[in-house]
Amino acid sequence: MEKHDIVIKSGAWVIFIIIFIGIILSVVGIISYLPQMISYISLESTLQEFITDILNIVILLELMALVSQYFSKERIKLEYALDAAAIFIIREIIIKIYPENISIITLAALTTVLVVIILLRTIAIRYSPDKM
Repeated sequence: MEKHDIVIKSGAWVIFIIIFIGIILSVVGIISYLPQMISYISLESTLQEFITDILNIVILLELMALVSQYFSKERIKLEYALDAAAIFIIREIIIKIYPENISIITLAALTTVLVVIILLRTIAIRYSPDKM
């Protein structure tokens, strides 16, 4: 194994560990919101933070799948990266729509980016090296 490969694998492990810690912290955050939700103390802001943490977990799981893919096949599938990007854009839209502080221009821009990501993912699946 070359020095270059060792550095890349070590970096991937560090990223994997950071993502895992992020998932654990998000789960702890979700659990900490439960008493506030049950007692209806500042329910609206608590629900917004709760939804944000759940969406963060989904994004982190997609990133973990991306890193796992690198470990198993030593390459990264574009589909996993585009999935994570699409989920991140959807997260941003949901977070900004919920408190109703999003402009039409911002919503249109995020929606356009999401459509482009979906088109790129469709192209990536269609012309995947696995299918050729």
